[in-house]
Amino acid sequence: MVFVLGVLVLALGAGAAQAKEMHCKCYKDFKDKIHGKTQDDYKFTCKKTFEKLGSGSSSDDFNGFVKIYFEEGKSNDKKLAIKIRPRKPGPECLVGVYNQEKKLMWGGSYCNNDKKKEFGGFNMKEMPDGSLQVGGMAQTLSKNNQFLGIYFKTPQDPNNNYLGAVCVEDK
Repeated sequence: MVFVLGVLVLALGAGAAQAKEMHCKCYKDFKDKIHGKTQDDYKFTCKKTFEKLGSGSSSDDFNGFVKIYFEEGKSNDKKLAIKIRPRKPGPECLVGVYNQEKKLMWGGSYCNNDKKKEFGGFNMKEMPDGSLQVGGMAQTLSKNNQFLGIYFKTPQDPNNNYLGAVCVEDK
């Protein structure tokens, strides 16, 4: 009985340790709502913050393969455009962009690591905690890169959604 309990504890601990990391740039006043939280096998870590509510933001250089931009820092629309560019100079190219439902939104070859490419029609999804999330996967030649934008309503302006974080899978 003790052996079975010990194996169960080890198995549960190993599962928690294997959570994938999402590195985020978070709005300073929403950081506590995001940092350290887990969802869908991902643990969120606010690596940096931004200061202005309603401003857009990017994933910074948290991922060596793609950089994600959510330029709509304030929106009352449930559909958003996201901008993405490959990060690595040279042979790295963006070859596919998928939404949260794993539907292909764009396929091709985009290799310009200096300019962002815009992809529209991403739907916000309401979460049980009241946040709205929009994300998917950016596929490059060498990696699949999950990304997520997290939006919140504020008591001062319940008609709009404000960007709380831009997250990208740690690679």
